[in-house]
Amino acid sequence: MKKTLLLLGALSSIHLFGQTGSAADFQKISSQSGGLQSELIDEGRFGYISESQTPNIVFSGAPFNANGEFFILELNDEGSVTSETRVSAADLSYFDGLIGAEFGSAVVDLGDQNGDDQIDLIVGAPGLDGGKFFLLISSSQGYQLTELEVPVDVRNISERLGEFMAYHNGNLYAASSHAEGVVYRFQIGANALTVLETFGVENPMLAGKLEEGDRFGSGLSLADVNNDGIADLLCGAPGDDDQDTNFGAVYMLYLNAFGDLAEVQKISRLEGDFGGFLNVDDEFGISVRAIGDLDQNGVVDLAVGAPGDDDGGTNIGSVWILFRHPDGWVINERKINRFEGNFTLELGTEDRLADRIALVGDLNDDGTMDIVASVPGDDDGGNDRGGFFTIFLEYCPAPSGDFDFEVEGPTVQFSAEGGEGYSYIWNFDDGGFSEQQNPTHTYQSAGTYMVCLAINNECGGDNFCENVQVTSVLNTEEILSSHVSLYPNPANDQIFVSGYDSEASIRIIDITGKEVKSERLNREGIEVSELNEGIYLMEISNRETRVIKKFKVVR
Repeated sequence: MKKTLLLLGALSSIHLFGQTGSAADFQKISSQSGGLQSELIDEGRFGYISESQTPNIVFSGAPFNANGEFFILELNDEGSVTSETRVSAADLSYFDGLIGAEFGSAVVDLGDQNGDDQIDLIVGAPGLDGGKFFLLISSSQGYQLTELEVPVDVRNISERLGEFMAYHNGNLYAASSHAEGVVYRFQIGANALTVLETFGVENPMLAGKLEEGDRFGSGLSLADVNNDGIADLLCGAPGDDDQDTNFGAVYMLYLNAFGDLAEVQKISRLEGDFGGFLNVDDEFGISVRAIGDLDQNGVVDLAVGAPGDDDGGTNIGSVWILFRHPDGWVINERKINRFEGNFTLELGTEDRLADRIALVGDLNDDGTMDIVASVPGDDDGGNDRGGFFTIFLEYCPAPSGDFDFEVEGPTVQFSAEGGEGYSYIWNFDDGGFSEQQNPTHTYQSAGTYMVCLAINNECGGDNFCENVQVTSVLNTEEILSSHVSLYPNPANDQIFVSGYDSEASIRIIDITGKEVKSERLNREGIEVSELNEGIYLMEISNRETRVIKKFKVVR
């Protein structure tokens, strides 16, 4: 669980408002924007995007243009298209006489398989039977297509195979939306696939979480998100009903060296400390990608799509940026949509922003991963022609909340990182608080104290708590001295004493040791206007104790 810093009154919670994870810039790609030369057709829903192994390259399908098609697009440092190649089912004889194949719904980049310096691909067609996969090998005559045979036992129960795919280490990962949803890990042969592993409800770590209609496996991708050197499987379950219908969820499946499931982390409105507001049919998790360590805390962060979000209109859609703790749960979240995250371009009803998300490398060389997010329902140039946005993510360094300390007897010197615009709230666990960057605090009793710091700047912040052990305490006079203060200090006309019994007397001594003033302690203030400018000592005493404090007189 998150460690919460408990403060007094209205400061009982810390709310962080920062810019990391917002849109630093963006570029729309559609029939009317972003340099795309090819003509799009109405209801083709261009924007079903997939990433390439090559930075700056993205695949964008238009699966509802007849039997479907996809584009291989090269993007420049502004996120616009500089070159494009169109691959259409209409040009492949296999699809003659077929309808509704949805060819190009997803594409995976196999790299150069035949040594001709061209990328080779697997392309999904989820609209054919239970879904099909096609191997496309480049040649001088264009791509040569081969159907990859799916095992009979998989084919007989599958629904919409080829809608969500990922590729890693020679294996194809693909989701089927039947029942709760399932992910298969296939070995790729010359013209057939072999099942190596199945991730679904039959696995004990998933059995208690998945339910009918969850669509587990949506948004498939692989990335090492727990820093163990092994790629992990990321996917969503946009039909998950945690809290309400189709709110959605994200799963991180931590894999071992053999590719087997070792641990599961779920993020939803009821798990994983996700605090974002979701609504019915938001479909959070239909797309998910690891975007690197955006907040620089040593943990990979996530971009997640919620295309059913209704901020500003029905199914306008949103991108969620999730900042993760080393244990997997969400530290903080940021939302990018029509109203939030510095995303100022117009979005329309049924655009479904982030129905698909893909990575495109660091296009502008600013040190952060850039993403592309689909708007397949966009109406630029005609109804549902589709498009996508290149989104350059903002990085603004927020403080970590970590601090150092040094104990000397009952006194502890604390230190925290700092900079312009930083704020601090320390809780010393003994009733004491401070808003200084590097406070000194003296404890009256020996013991172990849970000291917490809330630190913030314009980019956000964090809470951090640590045990501080104090083994010795002050004597009576030292305790009293730690509570006595003079103010204002420096003084001009009057100086006041706080923290001492009024039944006391004061003596003021100058820097030579000469007594210059002596009187009873006066709560109305002690007159110092007759003293010369300089440093003085004030001795405050009664019959049991004596305290000496230094002050300065200025003119």
